[in-house]
Amino acid sequence: MLESEACFVPDESFRLLDSLIDQARDSLAARPGAKADWQAQARATFTVAGATLVDNGFQLYVPTETLGDALASRTLPGGGRHIADCDTSAFLYLSVAESLSLPMSLVEMRLPDGESHNYLRWTPRHGPAMDWDTNGRAQCRTPAGLPAWQGRSLSRDEVLGYATLLRGESWHKQGKLDEALADYRTGVRLYPQSPKGQNNLAWIIASTAAFKTPALLAEAQLAAQRDVALEPGANALDTLACVKARSGDFVGALAAEERALALKPGSPDFLARKSRFSAVPARDCTGL
Repeated sequence: MLESEACFVPDESFRLLDSLIDQARDSLAARPGAKADWQAQARATFTVAGATLVDNGFQLYVPTETLGDALASRTLPGGGRHIADCDTSAFLYLSVAESLSLPMSLVEMRLPDGESHNYLRWTPRHGPAMDWDTNGRAQCRTPAGLPAWQGRSLSRDEVLGYATLLRGESWHKQGKLDEALADYRTGVRLYPQSPKGQNNLAWIIASTAAFKTPALLAEAQLAAQRDVALEPGANALDTLACVKARSGDFVGALAAEERALALKPGSPDFLARKSRFSAVPARDCTGL
């Protein structure tokens, strides 16, 4: 588990992960006709992986911050012992699929309420794919008309990038900024179409006083621009404003913040930053 470098993961969690994979493999091997056709195999794999988690006491809990949190033993209402959300359960399903060389991939999208959500896709060599929601343990459909970065099957490298970005967030919360910066850089290199990854990379540079070399500021500017191009929302524009302020371009910062406020009127955070950019002397977003 990548995250074990950023937070302690006990040996029993690793043993549980191995056991979950073994249980799912054994259950799939015992199912007659599971390989009769790709749809049967896909449904069997998704169903067995979900049932394996339920049988081992996993319950849906949003958000579950890390895979280590999911694997940690605890006492839950109804007799549950572990928690999982779409991220952590998807990683567990993918671990089973990878051990069996099955064509399963992670898919990311944005829900109507703005929250991110992951689900899985089975992609056979021929024919249509099958999408599966791990929270509901049921087949699902990818909505039409999504932006280009959403609803696409992630490659293995992109999944590693996604996981590395999550570890970067863990470092960031601990105040280990050099480690967080390194993971954000690696994450966006492996998964450049992640708006959140680009945003996190731009933000950590824009908000950290120690990160102010010309190369870092140029890196933040590029990441912020990529974030806006991928997902031109209020948060992306707010981060772009802070990057411009960090570079001393307070006119550009105010313009970007005004665009953010047009999309999210009255935001206390955005108004506070606009006030900083307008102050005499003007102030950037370091220390926020």
